[in-house]
Amino acid sequence: MKSKKSTIFNVIFLIIIFLLTIWYVFSGEDLKAIYSNIHNADSAYWLIPVILVVGFILSEALVIHYLMRSVGQETKLSHCFLYSFIGFFFSCITPSASGGQPAQMVYMKKDGIPLTTSTLVLMIVAITYKAVLVIVGAVIFIFRPSRIMHFLHPVLGWCIFGMILNVIAIAFMITAIFQPAILRWMISTMLKLGKKIHLVRHEENIIKRTNSFITRYNDAASFFIKNKIVIVNAFILTFVQRLFIFLITYFVCLSFHFEQENIVTITCLQAMIYVAIDMLPLPGGMGINEALFNKTFEPMLLHLTTSVLVISRGLSYYTQLLISALFTIVAQFFIGKDKGEEK
Repeated sequence: MKSKKSTIFNVIFLIIIFLLTIWYVFSGEDLKAIYSNIHNADSAYWLIPVILVVGFILSEALVIHYLMRSVGQETKLSHCFLYSFIGFFFSCITPSASGGQPAQMVYMKKDGIPLTTSTLVLMIVAITYKAVLVIVGAVIFIFRPSRIMHFLHPVLGWCIFGMILNVIAIAFMITAIFQPAILRWMISTMLKLGKKIHLVRHEENIIKRTNSFITRYNDAASFFIKNKIVIVNAFILTFVQRLFIFLITYFVCLSFHFEQENIVTITCLQAMIYVAIDMLPLPGGMGINEALFNKTFEPMLLHLTTSVLVISRGLSYYTQLLISALFTIVAQFFIGKDKGEEK
């Protein structure tokens, strides 16, 4: 019953955010000019972003398959592809992409993969996924290329905020792996403080859930220490995966015959938008993504900004959502089927 209510809430929340985003994007815009720009664009270029989106999703499947093999868990590559589609579908429709990995764990469980194994593998995926953003952001902030910093200036605060949130998330996960006692103390201290100021109820239940969460990572520390090369390889694969999604805006710009800016600048700017929005509690960064895109790219794209935004966002998010939804339906017919027949 609780799960059903949560699903209804997520759907309603998604629809509201979507409608507000549509209103924001097109409010005060010349719709005829936008239509004309899109109509005159070279749509042949749009096939490349579609391929990049599929490559982005399937790359995570390769990472999952590689890590599963590394921990001694036999998996079908085809099922890993489906796990990846499932993860991205639920990430697209839930705040902060919070529903992706829990959904993947459910389907992995149907395939007979132990919870401890799926937790470890998906935790490594999450850490490397966020680490790519943090390292990209750190490189740009350290070297501060003038052209990129010029366009980032209006959204610099959001980028710094996103960096901080991602660093905290990575630190939290690593602390859960290597220093569970410290994490327990930190959470216990915060709960006591929250109880004193009447912000926390049911303290015992929260502590119980926290202990259960931390216990899942007991074997992770030894795996990290003994398999450093596996983590490095997973990071490299994840970097390539992220690059696929960062590149989409550049090819969309080419479709509008905009060639005044180089691929590095546009890709880095798009990457920094992802740094800014990754941890924000909005499905797919809906709304804030469009707002930051406008602020970042308008000085560059001028009258093409909204047109590029519509196509870029449509290909990178809504195409991803549609493809993932279709394969999530396919997963219903294939994942766990063999196990059911065996039973």
